[in-house]
Amino acid sequence: MSQQPQSDFERFGVFTNIGELRSAANPRKTTCAYCFSTKHAPDGLYLCLQCNTAVCKEHMHLHANKYNHTAYCHRKVTIEEPVTVTELTVNPIAEKSTIALHDYGSGKDYDMGHVPENLGQLMVQLDASVDYDVDLDGKGWAFNKKKCTHVKVEPGPASSAAFYVTHAKCASCDINTNLWVCLDCGLVSCGRRQHDGSGGNGHALKHFEETGHPLCVKIGSLSPTSNDVHCYACDDEVEDTLLDQRLAAIGIDINALTASEKTLTEMTIAQNNNLSLTTVLEGGKDLTAAHGPWVHGIHNKGNLCYAASVVQAVLCLPQVRNLLPPPDHFITCPKSPYTCPLCQFARLRAVMETVNLPTYVQPDTQHLLDVVAPRLCRGEERGRQQDALEMAELLFQVMDQQVLGRGGPWHFTLRYRLQCANPACGAVRYREGQQSIDLPLYLPAETKGDNYAPPTVERLLMEKVFGATPIDFKCEACGCPQCMQTTQMESFPEVLVLSAKRFAYNAQYQQIKIHTPLEAPDVLKLGEHAARPKPANELIMSSKPVDPQIVFQLTAMGFEPTLVQKAAQQAGSSLEAAIDLLANPEALAASPEMASGAIEGTDQVVAMGFTEDQAAYAIGKAGSVEMAINWLLEHPDFVVPAASSAADIPVPGPYRYKLAATVTHSGGSINSGHYVSHRRVDGATIQNAEGLPVTGEDECWVVANDAKTAVSPAPPRHLAYLYVYVRC
Repeated sequence: MSQQPQSDFERFGVFTNIGELRSAANPRKTTCAYCFSTKHAPDGLYLCLQCNTAVCKEHMHLHANKYNHTAYCHRKVTIEEPVTVTELTVNPIAEKSTIALHDYGSGKDYDMGHVPENLGQLMVQLDASVDYDVDLDGKGWAFNKKKCTHVKVEPGPASSAAFYVTHAKCASCDINTNLWVCLDCGLVSCGRRQHDGSGGNGHALKHFEETGHPLCVKIGSLSPTSNDVHCYACDDEVEDTLLDQRLAAIGIDINALTASEKTLTEMTIAQNNNLSLTTVLEGGKDLTAAHGPWVHGIHNKGNLCYAASVVQAVLCLPQVRNLLPPPDHFITCPKSPYTCPLCQFARLRAVMETVNLPTYVQPDTQHLLDVVAPRLCRGEERGRQQDALEMAELLFQVMDQQVLGRGGPWHFTLRYRLQCANPACGAVRYREGQQSIDLPLYLPAETKGDNYAPPTVERLLMEKVFGATPIDFKCEACGCPQCMQTTQMESFPEVLVLSAKRFAYNAQYQQIKIHTPLEAPDVLKLGEHAARPKPANELIMSSKPVDPQIVFQLTAMGFEPTLVQKAAQQAGSSLEAAIDLLANPEALAASPEMASGAIEGTDQVVAMGFTEDQAAYAIGKAGSVEMAINWLLEHPDFVVPAASSAADIPVPGPYRYKLAATVTHSGGSINSGHYVSHRRVDGATIQNAEGLPVTGEDECWVVANDAKTAVSPAPPRHLAYLYVYVRC
């Protein structure tokens, strides 16, 4: 790009057309807005003095020409020599920054001694301010401890807890680390054994099982400003605002203690920031690090592993990544890259399709989530682990509405066939064109035994999804209260997501995880579940469509809702006929029950101001009217993807799908733990850290564990949460 003529700043020492200066509050100064180059790039970053945008040297030209912004704070950051750590704490890496004023017109940097006072003050403030993204990163790793009903103040008997705390040893064994003190009796015990063999012998858990004392606190975390309280009854970290009183009751003065071990938050940050690892551990084995086009790690900034795993497993598939906006989208886009979903998709595509990434280029999902799923990364939700399936749904929704303008290759439609359970009747009803983006896999509770065989994907789909299932639905023809429902696929997607239902609730309404292994085939055939032409001799339950406007008007007049539904069904589109029917409520109540041809409850959703298509889609997605209304209120701009005609019947065929990726969750709760993804890739395109081919195979599996990617010889597909298949 040709240089601009001599600038006003160079000639007069001032900017004459800079306009209003930006604020120094919450600056973005760690990553380029148009790529993922960080502040550690050789040329540093350029912070625009007219808007809150950080750019690298390459993209400064794009930003300057696009917005006519010519003044930048050129900020370079170097890492200082590490200091000797004498206490067990998590300290930020010591960094040193230098700043200079960059004039885009002349292409020159000017040191602070030659900078106008107003610009100099702003630059100093920008350099000293806490970065917006770094602030969110720290908040994301902070644990949002839950409220617990077991937290109460009950002074216990005098105990020897203070002695155990001083001597730091488990009461049941010789372990002297990872110790927890019971907040009911003061007994000190070791924690649970971790998957890597560290931790303890589980005596704190055993103490709870024997005594029923649920609450304990990690001794090494105790100080006036820190504590880790765990409730074994809730199986979660909890908040105890009266911890000092409870500790005093068992003879411990928290104000006299100093933390000697990392808290859970500190350990999480330390694990995430440990970038010195060149291998990824999977199943206790060292895996060979690998990278290549669309095989790059995604840095976990603020407990966002669920988002990174979904991006790796879904957006990086060839069937999906080719739909993303091209990298040159920024040139014509009038929006800020921080607020535009298309810019973030283009940014991600540009970096992921690169063969080799410098160490200072560090892709992440933080800004993508800000525009795709803001409610998952703001406020109290920021520090919580989120559901990977929900993340996938939000990604698909944004792709449908803002990238493609239509339903993407992950959409398909289902047909539900209801048949009266009375053999003498057998009347049927169809619900057609039901939109979906995933098929559920309902897992049984894990069964142990010598002859136990893990369930298969094919069996669960046949038994729980496509097979005949009894439901409560009154047959309009004979009044039988039950029907049998079967499901068929009216259309088949290019990308098929199967979601294993690994999270459930126990009798105490506590969320639990189902660890039942599941056998997933390499190739899945769904042809037998394709919708077939309807038999000509079927007895069809009569179905008069319900006019939602009539239902709304009659309900507003004060008529009883059940009678309104009957009157609307029998009157069709005539409001006068419906009012005439309601004039004789006894006769109307005695008339046969009629089942609506629409999904049950759509009229209630339509009465809230939504369209019938939105209502039907939301009820089918959420499972209940109340949840459907809540979902639509959270997604007011949702547009139902275009569906194929209900009369369309798929061409008979095998409809084969090949397993392309999985998302696996480790941990016992949906609100904690860690997500990783595995994906099938072209083995010829990936290489190790030395740039040599990793494998000579045409296909291989890679694991993406946050910022690390490696070849995975045996991916743990039997424990996956999401299975992603592609048409083959």
